[in-house]
Amino acid sequence: MQQPTLPSSFQRGLAAALLMAASVPGFAADYSAGLTLGSQGGGAMVSTRLPWKLMGHDQFQLRAQFAGLDGDLDDFDSVNVKGIDYDDGELSTYSAQIGLDWYPFKSWADEIFVSGGLIWQKTDIEGNADVGDVLNVGGQHLAANSLESLSLDANQQGVNPYLSVGWGNRLEAEPGFDFMMELGLIFPMRDADVSMAAVDPNQVLNASSLARERKEVEDKLEDVQGLAMITVAYHF
Repeated sequence: MQQPTLPSSFQRGLAAALLMAASVPGFAADYSAGLTLGSQGGGAMVSTRLPWKLMGHDQFQLRAQFAGLDGDLDDFDSVNVKGIDYDDGELSTYSAQIGLDWYPFKSWADEIFVSGGLIWQKTDIEGNADVGDVLNVGGQHLAANSLESLSLDANQQGVNPYLSVGWGNRLEAEPGFDFMMELGLIFPMRDADVSMAAVDPNQVLNASSLARERKEVEDKLEDVQGLAMITVAYHF
């Protein structure tokens, strides 16, 4: 698989945003950095406080993070795509996220935030279905071992908007460790590229069923996606 490369425009925007935040007078020391783990894999996060306010007690922070996951499907047992388990292949997913975290409260709920921004994603899946299972391929039910093999090659890459809510990582005057969790939705803007092939010596699989399965996998990858992340951060 090719190594992931961030779009140059996204790289420039990310660098400019972080430089702007780092140059704000009076906030030079208000940063956090940490390690993340979640639906996008494992990675790292940095954030900084911004001097913007909508109310007297709220707070805005700029946050950027990178996460990824790469390995053989055997390392993850298998990956399930639309009800079919695929193994004996490779899975990689990378993301770079930048957004604004808004902390609207200043009370017992001061750690709650709402976030929005952009997330660049690149996902590649290559695998072979477990043909020893009963399969449903494009609505056609196949008995175990009806096919000799069924392979999937899917990839998707693009910059997508996201919205999320979370708790933690509000930057205050005191340095120290903090915990953050985030749940949200990603709205894919780019089509997925999916190809499937079957070795079918007994000709039990209809070509229309295989084409329908490929289209349904594309639609599944292009659906709204969940975002979940936990972070252990240090404020300095």
